[in-house]
Amino acid sequence: MSTRLFIILFIISLTIFVILISLIPIKRTIIFDKPSYENYSILYKQQSQSLECPCTTLSIEYNQFVQVKVNETHQICQSIYITDQWTSFISQRLGAIYGIDLRAIGILLFDALASLCTLTQQAISDELIAFHAQQFVTRYVMSFDLFQEQTKSSIEYFITSTTLNFIRSLQLVRDTTQGNTLFATHGTNMEFYINVYNNKTVILSTVYSSYNIPSPVCSCQDTSQCGTQLSIHDYPSTDVKYSLPGMYMGCFILEALLQSNLICFYNQSCINDLRDALNSSNTNLPTYYTNITTTALNLTLPSQYQPNTTINDILSKLMVEQWINTTSHRDYYDQCNPIQCQYSYVGKNNFITVITTIIGLVGGLNTILTFIAPRIIKIYSKCQTNRVHPSTGE
Repeated sequence: MSTRLFIILFIISLTIFVILISLIPIKRTIIFDKPSYENYSILYKQQSQSLECPCTTLSIEYNQFVQVKVNETHQICQSIYITDQWTSFISQRLGAIYGIDLRAIGILLFDALASLCTLTQQAISDELIAFHAQQFVTRYVMSFDLFQEQTKSSIEYFITSTTLNFIRSLQLVRDTTQGNTLFATHGTNMEFYINVYNNKTVILSTVYSSYNIPSPVCSCQDTSQCGTQLSIHDYPSTDVKYSLPGMYMGCFILEALLQSNLICFYNQSCINDLRDALNSSNTNLPTYYTNITTTALNLTLPSQYQPNTTINDILSKLMVEQWINTTSHRDYYDQCNPIQCQYSYVGKNNFITVITTIIGLVGGLNTILTFIAPRIIKIYSKCQTNRVHPSTGE
């Protein structure tokens, strides 16, 4: 009797344990030591949600996996029109000219344009050094998609902040110049007059210059952005002999340049007309000046700027035509240098695990049932013995 009960309880217990061990969810962690980038990529495709690869190098310089540079700048910055030869060609004229004449102001305008090309390139170079030296901090290997998104955001922020910093610095110079009423070269914003009365009293008076752009009467006392088209005058007459399309002079050289555009320099006929006007004012120029090659800017080249785009708008993009950047997730992974990767998943015990576990439980189950089964039989027998049977009367 006790043996039969033992067998029944044993079978029932084993069945319950098998069902429980087979159905209970189990979290498993799989570890891979020193995975290559190729192995990591495969693992990520299979287990993107739970894959973790701790970095041994938490902080990595951007220059180890990101390269940002300017692919092209505005072609004016590689042209002859910002060279000393060009400015000399403009300015080397014999005879008297007006201070606001193209032959006097032109050299300042094109020197300023050359300076803007140099300054923007230097600003970009300095900021790139700082950007590439920044630290990229990650505790775990970043996925390819997140890495691309993060680096793209960082590069866009770098370009925006570099541009804004340069524009703010330039605006500070402009505001300081206007706010302090500085006297401009060639007296383009004001002129001083000295009047002597009775050979004793000396009065210094200031007369601000006026121009016809943007309004018919625009005074440099009110705004620094007054200007007029840059021209060659037939001295001593004030008659205009030639006007350079798109280029202006005004209160300050910088302000006039920012309002100007390069439309003439995209047109070979316009450049030839300018040369003819300059040559006709002096026919005794050295060969060095007359042999200068002045080719028009290439209108067929891809560009984000139009010929009539103002210098101010070109400068608002740091005179850059195209930025290029390369990012390498592989290089980032190599620098991160994870010594292991692991992923976890929830599953059920396999057949071997179930059998192994049951075998481990058999000994303990056998001991428990060996102890319990006889006592259950004993209790049952005692209950049967003590049961009261009713008697039947005749």
